[in-house]
Amino acid sequence: MTPTLGSLKANWTARTPRERLSLLIMAGALAAFGYWFLLAAPLRSLAADAEQRHLRAAIEAAGFGPTLEEIAKLQSPASRGGDTAMDSSALVLLATEMGLVVRASESAESGSIVLQFEAAPPAVLFAWVTQVRQQFGLRPLRAHVERGDSGLQGELTFPLAPQ
Repeated sequence: MTPTLGSLKANWTARTPRERLSLLIMAGALAAFGYWFLLAAPLRSLAADAEQRHLRAAIEAAGFGPTLEEIAKLQSPASRGGDTAMDSSALVLLATEMGLVVRASESAESGSIVLQFEAAPPAVLFAWVTQVRQQFGLRPLRAHVERGDSGLQGELTFPLAPQ
């Protein structure tokens, strides 16, 4: 026995208003459940993945990776000199002036400075990296950046000597 539109309408009108309301609420709950798990959650996941890919591509496009000449220059004995504390404090001061919160500043054994940050707005972080490049001639050797709840977080590794 296949229900036709007329029999469904007769069945609906035979129900009490309380039963109709209950069925409408259940249908709405099922629709919301289906919307969330079939459409909204996968789209949010795709958007987060796309944002991560975009951030990685922006960092790569900005030239944050060292070239072969830069690696050779950093490995030469002449480029090992420099005052790590002065460079580190200057970078931290510039970050503070621009509104970045630098968690720690330490000298790595490889002759570089590692700056860790959290809750950084993307525009401020990229502006700071540009300022560091313009004022000190430093480009990050390594960048590890992740999107957190309140902004970008991660660490940037800078060489001791200008490039």
